[in-house]
Amino acid sequence: GDFEDECIDLTEVTAIILIPFLVKAAANEQTDAFEIEDIIQMVLDMILLDATGDTTPKILDKTLVQQMFGAYGETELVMNRDDVIKQMIDAASSGEVDEDGNPKACIFDKQAFA
Repeated sequence: GDFEDECIDLTEVTAIILIPFLVKAAANEQTDAFEIEDIIQMVLDMILLDATGDTTPKILDKTLVQQMFGAYGETELVMNRDDVIKQMIDAASSGEVDEDGNPKACIFDKQAFA
């Protein structure tokens, strides 16, 4: 297929993250102003709850990415696409390595988006 059709750009990721939040906020009639950090945390909590059943921050790995996409009916976007999943995890990670030179685990929390 066409490469452009096979990747998700920043605008699509933003929409995937913000639209469900805004819909749920409107349904709950949450009209208070939020700081950007508050919005990020609320969106991450919502994604974790939808994907895993609780809001406890988790290590961002292949399984979690697949759970998140599955929770929103987008499993086919990451099915057999380890390269895409790795790129997503790499983009969220800090690039830090452990004492053995292996990439440090990235926790799916607001610091990953700071």
